[in-house]
Amino acid sequence: MIGMALFPTSSPHAGAIIRRRLAFSIGLNLGIIAIEVVGGLMARSVGLLGDAAHNATDVAVLVISWYAVVQATRPSHGRRTFGYHRAEILTALFNATLFLVMTGWLLAEAFDRLFNPVAVDGPVVALIALVAFAANLWTALLLRSWAKENLNVKSAFLHMVADTLISLGVIVSGVLIGVTGWVALDPAMGAVIALVVAGEAWKIVRESVAILLEGVPKEIDTDAVAARLRAAPGVRDINDLHIWAIGSGLCALSCRVVVDDMPVSQTEELTRRLRGELRERFGIRHATMEYETTVEPKPLYCDLSAHHPSDVAAERRS
Repeated sequence: MIGMALFPTSSPHAGAIIRRRLAFSIGLNLGIIAIEVVGGLMARSVGLLGDAAHNATDVAVLVISWYAVVQATRPSHGRRTFGYHRAEILTALFNATLFLVMTGWLLAEAFDRLFNPVAVDGPVVALIALVAFAANLWTALLLRSWAKENLNVKSAFLHMVADTLISLGVIVSGVLIGVTGWVALDPAMGAVIALVVAGEAWKIVRESVAILLEGVPKEIDTDAVAARLRAAPGVRDINDLHIWAIGSGLCALSCRVVVDDMPVSQTEELTRRLRGELRERFGIRHATMEYETTVEPKPLYCDLSAHHPSDVAAERRS
């Protein structure tokens, strides 16, 4: 059998843009925290102080996201043969989990406020929340285009969208409280927002776990990939098929390809054609193929449990 592999080079320019935008977002959010702490103390608003604390967690999220982007650009080596692309997935999982914890805290706080109302200066709260809303919206727009390509940035983007919505809710509740004096609006708005963004955070948790468990990306049809490979000229069959995501937008495949006996030069040409098909039709950027001429039928998917160390040891004892 002959093994061949190709690993794509990441774009340093794209990574530099993401790093700059994340760094700018960190500085902007630090400014928001300072304004909200001062305003919260002036207006005697626990809501603003709580939002400042929430923004502090966002700064931590953005710092971790920035670090993960830096790590992903590091080259592979003998101990990390796939590089550090999974750093962004671990970061996305951490961020989303942290956000679920924060939404739980917000719901608990909202519930407590409904039964224990706190008087606040509505107009001051609304004004300061307006500044926070503008800054959060700006940050979210900076990250929006990259959130589609990178799960780590997507989790940071979700945090900023949530903060934008929370700030908007604080603005509305601050204005209405100033007009009507109905302080229950503040916790009610917070509870609704927390439930909405918790659902989005849960999606990121599921997607991150699927990648860490070597699952097939949801946008790829495994049967369609197998059918396309089998239909390629010169291919008799395939087996031992694996498809998984290394990181956001970086999908890999490995398989064994059954062919007629041929020289290595012909398998190289076949490999180029198959890789082109996989990249263009399915977005699979990393393909490793082994060639064999066996005529024995083999399953499309291998049973890794048969290679478990305990099973091997049992076979040796028997």
